[in-house]
Amino acid sequence: MTPRPDLNRLEPVRSDAAPRLVIPGGSGVLGRAVARHFAAQDWDVVIVSRSRPPVPTPGRWVPWDALRQGRWVREIDGATAAS
Repeated sequence: MTPRPDLNRLEPVRSDAAPRLVIPGGSGVLGRAVARHFAAQDWDVVIVSRSRPPVPTPGRWVPWDALRQGRWVREIDGATAAS
């Protein structure tokens, strides 16, 4: 029989890790502005959208596909916030 995990003993978040913000559909004007704002405050910014931002934008872009779970799912897991 496998022991049950103790849910009261969760691993603490690393204090040296930057908080991660995921911006769904963030390749537009508003998403890019949000990305610039949070990147300037040392957040790890991830833009998840079907197309790359048309201009250089802080953070990284991850392609989104409604039919398949890809890298974008891993980016959401463990994110501090999503806009």
